[in-house]
Amino acid sequence: MMPTSRGVKRAIQNTTIESSAEKALTEQAIARVEFEVRYMNNTIDLLLLNASNGNNNWGEAEVLSMNAAVDSVLQRYPFVNQTQRELVSVNVRADFFFQGKTELCSMVLLNLLSNSFKAIHRAGKGKVRIIIDGSPPRNRLFFIDTGCGIDSTRLPLIFKRFYAYPEHTGTGIGLSFCKEVIEAWRGHIHCASKINSHTIFVLEFPQIP
Repeated sequence: MMPTSRGVKRAIQNTTIESSAEKALTEQAIARVEFEVRYMNNTIDLLLLNASNGNNNWGEAEVLSMNAAVDSVLQRYPFVNQTQRELVSVNVRADFFFQGKTELCSMVLLNLLSNSFKAIHRAGKGKVRIIIDGSPPRNRLFFIDTGCGIDSTRLPLIFKRFYAYPEHTGTGIGLSFCKEVIEAWRGHIHCASKINSHTIFVLEFPQIP
């Protein structure tokens, strides 16, 4: 049986909420629970799809705009408050189109954004900058955060399946999933990082003929 947030919602709804501030915090908590449940369910579905079909459904299917994909994810992400939303800036140097699938692309971008906020939370500081650069000869998306960074000894391991950093902070499938999806679309994903300074993910996509 898939996880559900209904029990949490019922429990919260049956609790007396005395102020509008408490109500707002409660609504934010419900939104985050629902987001995490959807994310988990989608991840499970995608892993099962991968296991049963050998990545056949991860290939080229739609022509997507990266600017539209990023905008959709920012609309979809359940920011805790406006302050957190303002930590994210988007710089569109040049939009580009690529061949992929809408939901898979959303999962990749949501995972990268979630990781950035985790790094900022651990560091107690930082911002997220997303750069869309379709200038020839390569289509590139940059995800940059100025959070805690990744130790150089761990950096080569982050795309390995079931590797979590720090330990016990997740399933360890997020970045390996991102890598498999991007490579299925004939693209590449790289990461550079400096501890206590920044982390940069670079996603490269082939030009559409």
